[in-house]
Parts: sequence; C-alpha cells; structure tokens
Amino acid sequence: MQGNAPLGAWRRFVVSGIGASFVLEALTFALIASAAAPEQAFAYVDPSVMTYTIQAVAGVAVALSAVAGVFFRRSRKALFRLLKIDENANKETDPPLRRVDAAEATKLDAEAKEAKANQAAARKQTTWNPTWRQRLPYALLIALAFCFTVFVVPPIEIVGGNEASLTFGLAEIWWIPVLFGAIAT
Repeated sequence: MQGNAPLGAWRRFVVSGIGASFVLEALTFALIASAAAPEQAFAYVDPSVMTYTIQAVAGVAVALSAVAGVFFRRSRKALFRLLKIDENANKETDPPLRRVDAAEATKLDAEAKEAKANQAAARKQTTWNPTWRQRLPYALLIALAFCFTVFVVPPIEIVGGNEASLTFGLAEIWWIPVLFGAIAT
C-alpha cells in the first residue's frame, strides 16, 4: 500500500488541475462572450479621431506594401532560379582583384589610357553637338508644352466646368490664359 500513496496524491493533483482548468476556461469564455455582445452606447466621437484613424490606415498600407515588395522580390529571385535566368548576363563587371607588379601596372595603365581615348573618339563621332540655333526650336517646344499644361489648361478647365454658376463664360475669357501662356513661353 505504501507504493500507492504517492500515486494517489498525483491523481488528486492532476484531477484538481483539470477541474481548475475547466473553471478557468468557463470564466474566460464568459468574459469573451460578454465582451462580444456589448450593450448599445451613445457617445460623441471627436472629428480629430479620424486623423488618427487615417494615419493608422496609412501606416498599415505602408507596412503591407513593404511586405508585398519583399515578397515579390524574393519570388522573382526564386522564379529566376527556377527558370535558370541570369540577371547579370549582359552586365559589365570589373575583373577580380589581383596583385600587379610595377611593369604590369604601367602596361595596364597604357592600355586603359588607350581604351579611354578610343571611347572618347567614338563618342565624339556619335555625339550630336548642336548650336544654340539648332536647340532653340526644341527648347521652345518644351516651354510651350509646360506653359500650356500649367497656365492655359487649368483656368480654362475650371471656367468651362463651372460656366453655369459664373457671370462670364469661356467665350469671354479664353484669350487671357492663352495670352499669359504665350508670354510665359
């Protein structure tokens, strides 16, 4: 009988632990159930709360976009490995580092200077070096596009869209933004 005494204490401990666990689970369920169905409450919500809400939503959006970026970058790498595509296939890379003695260094310097001179000569042959008279039409075209987009279209769009509520119409004022855009150009 003496061998069973410690076993009986162990059984009582386990049974009491299971009973306590059931009671704790029942209390937790009751607490969650009472929080899940609250009574209706009427309260004033300050409008400034929406600014915090917008910031929180924006923060979540930024975090999710960062996670998506990491996911897409890693999945792209995995897909490239699977399809055996080398991202660095057409990239120019420097040769690996190695020790060079003085004679070889002067030879490599001369080769580098010659290659640089050849590149400069090739660049001179292919580079378009216009005079200011040749560049002027392109500059005017760019300035005209900018001034038309910034100074002409917005006022005409605003007046044209609200003509019914204004005392003047687009027919009376169209020349003002056009003239200003031409002067600005």
